[in-house]
Amino acid sequence: VDLLRLKTDYEYKSKYRRDLISIGDGYRQENPEIWIEQHCENLEERLTVSDDQIFICPSMRYRNELEYSKFLNTKDNLISFSVKIEASRGTRLNRMSSEGIANYMKVAKENASETDLDSTPDSEFDFYIRNEENFEPENYILMLNEFVFWKEQERFFNIFSKFQRKSI
Repeated sequence: VDLLRLKTDYEYKSKYRRDLISIGDGYRQENPEIWIEQHCENLEERLTVSDDQIFICPSMRYRNELEYSKFLNTKDNLISFSVKIEASRGTRLNRMSSEGIANYMKVAKENASETDLDSTPDSEFDFYIRNEENFEPENYILMLNEFVFWKEQERFFNIFSKFQRKSI
């Protein structure tokens, strides 16, 4: 399996969708926190070699992953926020080939990885993006940039106020 093609080629990914879901579900059955633990390990490793404080965790699919994102937001050395990107089933199906549609309808549409966050109110996410045919990413990119700027200011203020309290 070519990992780069899985990230960039939807048709290629659809060929392996059933296997990818089986692997993900299998690991989650053994340990529902498996992907959170993997992300924590990656994050800790990267923080030791980088001063970057903004990391992207794409494709949160379960409630516990959203809660983890909220937990990260409490850390002074990180900026974390959640983005819910949603498209109607019709829009998603229009973006697929007939083979992709068949695979999706057989395997993915009712899988928990596709549905677990459906009942989560949009208000529980920091951002909500409706990704339909008229989607204009530049509008959302500007909003996200502004949000990160203010989160950085807030983080600095929190660190400064803790330092100030210790100094008094």
